[in-house]
Amino acid sequence: MKWAPSASSYILDKFTRLTKQAAKAKPDLIVWPEASSPEVLGEQGAIFKEIFALAKDIRTPVLIGAVVKEGQGYFNSALLIDARGKISGRYDKLHLVPFGEYIPLKRFLPFLEAVVPIGDIAAGREYTIFTLPATYYPLPAKFSVLICFEDLFPELSRQFVKTGVQFLVNITNDAWYKKTAAASQHLQASVFRAVENRVFLVRSANTGVSGFISPAGKIISKVADLSGVDIFIDGVDTQGLVLKKRPHTIYTRYGDFLVIVCVLFAFYGIIRALKYKP
Repeated sequence: MKWAPSASSYILDKFTRLTKQAAKAKPDLIVWPEASSPEVLGEQGAIFKEIFALAKDIRTPVLIGAVVKEGQGYFNSALLIDARGKISGRYDKLHLVPFGEYIPLKRFLPFLEAVVPIGDIAAGREYTIFTLPATYYPLPAKFSVLICFEDLFPELSRQFVKTGVQFLVNITNDAWYKKTAAASQHLQASVFRAVENRVFLVRSANTGVSGFISPAGKIISKVADLSGVDIFIDGVDTQGLVLKKRPHTIYTRYGDFLVIVCVLFAFYGIIRALKYKP
C-alpha cells in the first residue's frame, strides 16, 4: 500500500492521529518509521505540506522517513522537521540493501534489474548529526539515525557516537518479515548497538517492534497492545532519556581491535602448528 496513490490519505491520516496522540505527552521529539511518507520529496508536495503543518501545529519536532529525489538520484532518508514546520536536517542512508535498494554489478549483470523491487537508491555520504533545541537540558541534544538494517553494522553506530551524539534512532520498514520472528531478531541488533556504545537507542518500525533500549541493553518499553503483541498493531510510546555525558566505551574508542588480535593469534597458532608438525 505504501506507494499506492489511493492509500496516501489513509497512511497520512493514521500517522497524523498517532502523532497527535504522542504530542499529548509534550515530547521533545516524535519519530516516524522508515519511508513513512507516502510521497517522494522532490516529486510531489501536497503530503509534505500537511506533514510540515502538523509539526507546526503540535509545536514539536518530528523525524520522518522519506524517499528524497535530488537531481536524478533517489535517497532513502530521514528528515527532521522542526517545530516551525521546516526541514532542519537530513540524513541519507549510507549502507544500502543489495537487491533491495541497488543492484550490485549492474553494469556487468543488467538482468539483475528484474529482481530489484524499488529501483536504484543512491548511498549517502555523510554521518549526519541532528540537533534538538535545549528544553530541560543546558545544551542541545544530539542524535543520529540508523535506517533499516544499518543497525546490523556496528561500525556505523560507533562512528556516529564518536562524532558526539547522545542517543541513536533506528527507523525501519520491517513489513517484509510479516508475522515472523525476524522482527524480534532485528530488534536484538539494536540492543547490541546500544550496549557497545553505552547510549540510549530509540526504535520506530512501521509494523514493529518499536520501543526504547537503555545503554545497558535493557528494553525499557515497547509499543504493544494489552495482550503484549508488539507487531502489526497501532500505538505510541514515550520515555524520558537521561542524556548525561558518558565516557566512550572501549569499543567506541578502538573498534574491532579485539577481533583483529584474535585473528592474528589464530594465524600464529596455525603457522606454529604447521611448522612444528611431527
